[in-house]
Amino acid sequence: MRKLLILTLGTLLMLSSTFSCVSFTPHLNVSKVFPRKSFLFVEKKTTFFRCAVNQCKLVHEGKMTGSASVIFHNKKRTFVLTAAHLVWMQTIHPIRKMMLERKGKLKAVDSWTLTDISGKKYKGIKVIKSTKNNDLAILSIPRNNVPALTVSTEPPKIGDKLYNVGAPAGTFGKNMVPFYEGRFLGHWKDRRTGFLSPVMMTSIPVAGGSSGSPILNRHGHVVGMVSAVNRGFHHISISPTWKQLYDFVNKNLRSHGFNFCSIPEYGEISISKSAEPVPSR
Repeated sequence: MRKLLILTLGTLLMLSSTFSCVSFTPHLNVSKVFPRKSFLFVEKKTTFFRCAVNQCKLVHEGKMTGSASVIFHNKKRTFVLTAAHLVWMQTIHPIRKMMLERKGKLKAVDSWTLTDISGKKYKGIKVIKSTKNNDLAILSIPRNNVPALTVSTEPPKIGDKLYNVGAPAGTFGKNMVPFYEGRFLGHWKDRRTGFLSPVMMTSIPVAGGSSGSPILNRHGHVVGMVSAVNRGFHHISISPTWKQLYDFVNKNLRSHGFNFCSIPEYGEISISKSAEPVPSR
């Protein structure tokens, strides 16, 4: 009986310890790590004209889709982070363009539409800055109430869980956007990535249309942005490094009122081929 009592007490103590550990485990804030309300679906249409002396003739229209997120507001404008290749990439196959140019030089005109999770569409897009070096771009649209994400002041650590909200293959609709998880794998510098500088490697699954979507840490702070994917294995994705993104945002939004010091953050600052847009058919 005495042995049975000791065994029972021991079991109860173990269970108490287990439940205690579980109760003190912080719960993941799903709305923070998957910030659907801060996501914007990108649609870009490029119209190609062949112009003579007195008139221009429409000869081709092309469309592509991608992803973006709001990262800052000032009094007049809202600022959006996305992939630079959505800015410079043309929505026409090079061979098709070459054939059309046999009859004369073409003029291209871009038009953009950004759509939030509620279905509201935004026009009046301006390109603030884009760079092919790290595939980062900042756009601005008229001031709105889409919640702005916080750019992290700390880089991720190898093995950290990462989160992503994106629109692969143009998968997006009112009150619906996919979200994914993965791990930070480290930095890699290799010509096969298509970049000369090091990139951030993750195991977040992506596809064409994911480009420009935010990569977040467990606090819901931006540490990267989907830029490219391994075509042979879509669970190996590529992003600018946290340092590249941090410096790019700070440098190009400072004149618009952006200031990291004014944003509540955790911790101290620690310096340490494209996921192609989806052509619309």
